[in-house]
Amino acid sequence: MLLSNFRVAAPCSALNVCSVRNKSDLTSAVADQAAQIPFSGATIFSDLTPVLAAQDALCQLHDVTGLMWAPTIVAVTFGVRLLVGMPITILQQKSIFRLEKLKPEIMKLQSDIMRESFIAKKTYNWDDRRTAAVSAQAFKKHFRSLVEQHNCHPFRGLALSLLQMPAWITLSSAIRNIAYQLPENLPGDQEYRFMQLLVENPLWIESLATPDPFILPAIFVAASLTNLNLHRANNLTVPQTKLKKALPYVFGTLIVGIGVIATYVPSAVSLYWATSGVSALAVTIFLRTPGVGTALGLKQKSSGILPLSQVKSRFSLKQLLSRT
Repeated sequence: MLLSNFRVAAPCSALNVCSVRNKSDLTSAVADQAAQIPFSGATIFSDLTPVLAAQDALCQLHDVTGLMWAPTIVAVTFGVRLLVGMPITILQQKSIFRLEKLKPEIMKLQSDIMRESFIAKKTYNWDDRRTAAVSAQAFKKHFRSLVEQHNCHPFRGLALSLLQMPAWITLSSAIRNIAYQLPENLPGDQEYRFMQLLVENPLWIESLATPDPFILPAIFVAASLTNLNLHRANNLTVPQTKLKKALPYVFGTLIVGIGVIATYVPSAVSLYWATSGVSALAVTIFLRTPGVGTALGLKQKSSGILPLSQVKSRFSLKQLLSRT
């Protein structure tokens, strides 16, 4: 086979890339794109120990299983999602469930504070501005005490979500290193790994070493925005701080920004991003399936609407960016 020839041949160099492409029916124009770093920040974290460890683990898994790089990346992504992402998502949903159980107490707290504020306004002759300020401060204090007592602060879900970021960044950087032959001083068969990606062209992807400017970025953006919208649909109508109101816009903008970056990075990286978005959405839908949430101690929507119906009825990019 072509790749096995690389093992016994002389080390590959930039000068013989085009000949390799001719053997694999890939154009020399695509070969010229490969290994070109699109911007200076694209090499960040390339020499960190966790990234190098993940890079080596990916290569070892690829060699041991005998899989091509595309199925290796997909399998690793789903595996990490099940082992790391799913437990965190379950904890996140349990926190939301506990917060939902507190809704009657929260509504009673609002009513009591409004009543006492009205009495204080009449008693001490407060103006509307002072009454509103005192009322808001009192509610914030008692609300914080209530949610901390039940371990279900609204921002706990955000903190749990951020716990997944190190794994996502590490794997992204590891795959990027393989595609760009980074770091430069790393001993081993970097050129051979690069050539493996270069000649692998699954489905519509021309080469895993070159960018896919359309389909993979679109899959990532669509899956991630849908998942974000489903999580928003599951949130409670609780007191909204300015930060909490801004978070959906921040995450939506971040997702779109990563989607733009995905049009420039090697397809191996954007394949990981797209698979990560799809796997996260699959976990969310699975946990919202009737019966699964009950078994795990999670709250299900009383309407009984199935997750896919919610995706179809609630999701649109325009609604996501305009909804407050």
